[in-house]
Amino acid sequence: MFVPLRITIAEILQLKGRIGELLLPNQHQASRNFYKAILKSVTDRYGVIDGSNLQNLNFPFASPHYDIFISYSHNDEDLALYLTAYLRSKSLNVFLDSTIWNSADGLLNAIDRQYSWTEDRMHYDVTKRNFTTSHVHAMLSMAMLEAIRRSECCLFIESPHSLTLKSGVETKTLSPWIYEEASYINTIQPMIPPRLMEPKIRMFCEGGNIRVQDTENMQMKAQYKIDLTNFQHIISTDLEGNDGTGILDAIYSKYHIKKPRVL
Repeated sequence: MFVPLRITIAEILQLKGRIGELLLPNQHQASRNFYKAILKSVTDRYGVIDGSNLQNLNFPFASPHYDIFISYSHNDEDLALYLTAYLRSKSLNVFLDSTIWNSADGLLNAIDRQYSWTEDRMHYDVTKRNFTTSHVHAMLSMAMLEAIRRSECCLFIESPHSLTLKSGVETKTLSPWIYEEASYINTIQPMIPPRLMEPKIRMFCEGGNIRVQDTENMQMKAQYKIDLTNFQHIISTDLEGNDGTGILDAIYSKYHIKKPRVL
């Protein structure tokens, strides 16, 4: 991973207003294919899921490299899908989790329907379901971290769903996934893309400030303090006018992203 960026929901809406509607990725078909591949890889010849295979399963990545990893709240999924469709139309290779596995719960349900029944098949076995839950979440967590490592940029979608503001001071998130992604990004060793290896254009991200809004939710929730100071704030027009990695190079130039981060 090279550079963390962030963009607001308002900027994505402005982009959509200028560009218009796009054909969104077929996430449901992609997730069905993904579930089938996972189930096939962990199921023995008698059609029973092998727990040891599930425990040691390697995530089937579609690409060895991604230009952009999108970090977002699933409440903003429609706009995340739109942004993904737009960036892909600009010849960028984008990783968005919902276009692969749709949701962690969806994969869990697919596995539990085949593995977690009691002997009478009337209820789920609690022990089996605890096993599948822990390993599926561990697998998807490690997969997201690996996708970040393989990506040149992480683009965080900033919204009232993804962030809250505690007492006007502490920036926090309600999502353990976003917290984990941001924490990993803040500790990962930067990897400079080969095309930027010339000394005169060695680049990396400098910090910025962020504004967020309060949001209320009647559901049970936990908050995680999140550090976005290394995430450069960009606007929607930064994503226009070029194609492919030319978009990223223009962003690096505009925001003077040229100083390596000290870890």
